[in-house]
Amino acid sequence: MEPTTTKSVSTALQANLEDYLVLGLQTKHAHWNIVGPRFLEIHEFLDDVYASAQTFADDSAERIRALKSTANGNLDVLVADPLLPAMPTGEIFDADVLSLILHRLELIIEAVRTRLETIEDKDVVSADLIHAQLLALEKHAWMLRSWTVVA
Repeated sequence: MEPTTTKSVSTALQANLEDYLVLGLQTKHAHWNIVGPRFLEIHEFLDDVYASAQTFADDSAERIRALKSTANGNLDVLVADPLLPAMPTGEIFDADVLSLILHRLELIIEAVRTRLETIEDKDVVSADLIHAQLLALEKHAWMLRSWTVVA
């Protein structure tokens, strides 16, 4: 792979890494502070979203290293230009947690899809990694959307 191609692929993967790290932190924040009648089932589901975010962050960072670039997970990078808005503090009602995390997933899915378009024809291995991540992110979003339907 050409150095400029490696740089553009690593840049896309780095942006995904940052988003996944923030998603993980925000999901854990919601997990700790959720209240309401659906506490337990949502609390447990958020662990799945958190685990996915952590796995995706690690896989993205390792792919960056495989491309002979360096991954940056420092806090200053995560807060410098956040894609995701800050989470509310204090207790968060279960219905609000659903919409807050769904909104964040939808923002990440859109951003990751846009980044994928820029690298898909440059590095099939990285593109395959991102495809798998999108599949899981979209499944989490679908499940959250299903919870928010009012009968």
